[in-house]
Amino acid sequence: MELRPGSLFANLMTIGNGVCGFAALVELSKIVEPQAAETIQSNTKHQLIAGYLILLGMLFDAFDGKVARMVKGSTELGAQLDSLCDLVTFGVVPAFMIVQMNLGGDPRWVHMVWFLSLAYFLGALLRLARFNVENSPEEDAHLCFKGLPSPAAAGCVASLVIFQAYVLQARQAEFGWFSAPVLQDMQAWAGALTYIMPFLAIFLGFTMVSSRLKFEPVSYTHLRAHE
Repeated sequence: MELRPGSLFANLMTIGNGVCGFAALVELSKIVEPQAAETIQSNTKHQLIAGYLILLGMLFDAFDGKVARMVKGSTELGAQLDSLCDLVTFGVVPAFMIVQMNLGGDPRWVHMVWFLSLAYFLGALLRLARFNVENSPEEDAHLCFKGLPSPAAAGCVASLVIFQAYVLQARQAEFGWFSAPVLQDMQAWAGALTYIMPFLAIFLGFTMVSSRLKFEPVSYTHLRAHE
């Protein structure tokens, strides 16, 4: 196994990404079927924390590759570790989040949500596996990414969850500018995101594995940041 003197710090940042994913799963596991206003508030808090942990994981993922190249500590171990942590934080967590958000609904709807979220997870799994197989040190092999990067897909889910919590709580001063009917309409639309997210999940799962969708990185040095 190839180890380089400067790889430790970069690998620790990668592990930080995985820790964020694990912590997000712990928060999401605290969500229960909504039965009262207090339960709904508690569930929203856990979803919000998990969303921020995904974004924090994205920061770790954005810098671990940069650090590895700066200290000339890029290794095959680091690349594999990065993909495994990405699978947890950007694959398992968003899919599990969508399932947990829809707890307590009609059993048929819950089953559908389960399968749509599974499509997202499988999309992230296949995307990262394909990246590992096609990964090459040659710069010509990285002129573009095939499919939506998994951090971007997870960031989309996390951002919508944070936005939903922001509107539903309506604690910020700027919400005082809106009349009660307008605020109620905004909260109704924000609440509807819970039912939109499963369909977004299958769309994101498809975009992650579609070879027709190609994204050009800013430069080769940003490759690991957008894996």
